[in-house]
Amino acid sequence: MYFLVKGKVKIYTTSLEGKTLIVRFKTPLAIIGDVEYVNGMDVLNTVEAVSEGEVITVRYSDLRTMETNQIDFLQFLLKIVTQKLYTES
Repeated sequence: MYFLVKGKVKIYTTSLEGKTLIVRFKTPLAIIGDVEYVNGMDVLNTVEAVSEGEVITVRYSDLRTMETNQIDFLQFLLKIVTQKLYTES
């Protein structure tokens, strides 16, 4: 999972016809990979830096180790995911 703390990234996918479809732009403080983490699925989109930036990376395995003791973290992730669903639907 990535925590964007500086800069701007573009998240996009490529259609079967080869066209780039922009999903969203993210600025700090954004979390990237949260939906994939919660669902245990592979990455669906491509992330590309639009400007110079910094991210904090936390391995999914480390998060899974922490989650048994960190109900607050899981609630935080739930809020982030539901906010994405609300604003991007």
